[in-house]
Amino acid sequence: MKKNKNGFTLIELLVVISIIGFIAVASMIAFNSARMGSRDAQRIANIGQISKALDLYYDKYSHWPDPSSDACSEGWDEGFCEEDGGDGFIQALENEGFVSKTPSDPSFSGAQALKYYVYEEGSEGCDSNKGKFYILGVTDLETDTRPTTKYSGSGFSCPNRDWQEEFDYVIGKFEIN
Repeated sequence: MKKNKNGFTLIELLVVISIIGFIAVASMIAFNSARMGSRDAQRIANIGQISKALDLYYDKYSHWPDPSSDACSEGWDEGFCEEDGGDGFIQALENEGFVSKTPSDPSFSGAQALKYYVYEEGSEGCDSNKGKFYILGVTDLETDTRPTTKYSGSGFSCPNRDWQEEFDYVIGKFEIN
């Protein structure tokens, strides 16, 4: 006797459905990782834009904007602080036309979580012959861990302090290079 088999067995259907489900989950994970990397790249581009604006401000006034002491950030200027309603140092850059608007974080509509501080010469064990220096960092990167090694250009340290340990991405600049 010959049996005529025209369909799939339940086991075959379950195997195919499982494989399709696995491929769908794997592609969603990869897509989400790519989105996180894209948002981080935008955050780093924002830091670069603000750094250039700080250079322009310094060229015009021979000093960087004073950081306001935000209630949000323990003496650092966080750019925008809901608690005190101010835009801090970014506002000074906007007023001068060095940035057109506060760079926003790509994952939400609010301002990016930046921190900025200007240190006096010789602070944190840095060479006093190089003058004052600023630190500009971001702490909300999604795809990196401290200390940052993934992104080139990140990092700033003095003998008594390494800001790379405190930020996901950080840059700094001395008055005199």
